[in-house]
Amino acid sequence: QNPKDFFLDPKEIYPLRHFEADYFCPLMPLEKYDVWIEVTKISDSSFQLQYSVGNLEQPLVQLRSTHVAVDKKSFQKISIPQNLKVNLEKFANPQ
Repeated sequence: QNPKDFFLDPKEIYPLRHFEADYFCPLMPLEKYDVWIEVTKISDSSFQLQYSVGNLEQPLVQLRSTHVAVDKKSFQKISIPQNLKVNLEKFANPQ
């Protein structure tokens, strides 16, 4: 199943719970930068993504976001559906 399908008509949503950034040097306006995204943590009801901007070996910026699975109607925390967990694991690089 295509991971994009989870976001077309979801029963659950994945709002941002936490976000942090470490800047190692300034980013210049109008420059283009490469961004790598990795899944660094998967738990029962949340997952963490890490974004490396610039260069994987020596990034200019590292960003981390934590998303929690919630029921779209009740907004109560739920377990991440197994089929999404399997897709997230394909991109996992635990820290």
